Amino acid sequence: MRSLGLSDSEIFKFCEPYEWLNFFPPLAMEDHKAFGLAFDWSRSFITTDRNPYFDKFVRWQMRKLKDKDKIVKAKRYTIYSPMDGQPCADHDRAIGEGVQPQEYTIIKMEVAIPFPSKLGVLEGRKVFLAAVEI
Repeated sequence: MRSLGLSDSEIFKFCEPYEWLNFFPPLAMEDHKAFGLAFDWSRSFITTDRNPYFDKFVRWQMRKLKDKDKIVKAKRYTIYSPMDGQPCADHDRAIGEGVQPQEYTIIKMEVAIPFPSKLGVLEGRKVFLAAVEI
């Protein structure tokens, strides 16, 4: 956001979700105009609870499509950022674009009693080792 010329105090305002709606749509409109694209901006609207009537319509529409099996929620692999604590898209990463999820096989093995002397401090507990195949 600093690359957009925002100060730290302005960036802090983005802790409030609606600040995103106030800030970015006008920028997007200017970008479209700069490309020479023409839109009927009088028909544009925000598709969040900022516009409760349209939000209800979208929710109704999505439920109808789901009931007709036109929408499927399936599991898919994704890249997870431990630093941010959430999934991240390819373009969200400063480095590592194009890196795909990796698949691992982990075999959990219980350490048999009696423990080796180096694991003596763990005596009386269940101890497991993980063998990883990459």
